[in-house]
Amino acid sequence: MLAYTTGIYFIQQAFRSDTIILYNPSIFDRASIISNTTKLLLAIALDIVKIICTLLAAFLLDRIGRRPLLLTSIGEMIISLASLGTCLTVIYQSQGAVKWAPTICFLLLVCYVASFSIGMGPIASIYSSEVFPLRLRARGCAIGVAMSQLARCLISFEFVFYFQHKAKPQFSQKYFMTY
Repeated sequence: MLAYTTGIYFIQQAFRSDTIILYNPSIFDRASIISNTTKLLLAIALDIVKIICTLLAAFLLDRIGRRPLLLTSIGEMIISLASLGTCLTVIYQSQGAVKWAPTICFLLLVCYVASFSIGMGPIASIYSSEVFPLRLRARGCAIGVAMSQLARCLISFEFVFYFQHKAKPQFSQKYFMTY
């Protein structure tokens, strides 16, 4: 049970949408979106999508079930990140001449944030509180949260490392396709 809890918390943080939201101005730069006003409006739109989908998850969790929602969420997240990496690679290889690619990049970010917020985001906490017996629940949840914070720290540093030290646009292909 402890391995499942720490694993799901690690996976949740490894695919956390907050990292994408935090660094979306840099992602928008790579997607050839240069206007600061446009970047700000797109970031606000992503936050609104995240709020709406989190509220939607509260209604869907008991109605649809945790497992189908979690598996669907993970599948959609993988598809949207792989597609985002492909789209950013197309932009890089065409030297920014592809007019449709920035719009597609934003829509893929919306899909990613929405799928995380509906499934993977809330389910880790719910799972850890339900899987342990009452006498071990506090310890199990505490270890899960500790793993969550460790994973968050590692992923945040890794993301910053790629932007600072591997500033070449091959970042999109290597990072988003393997993330």
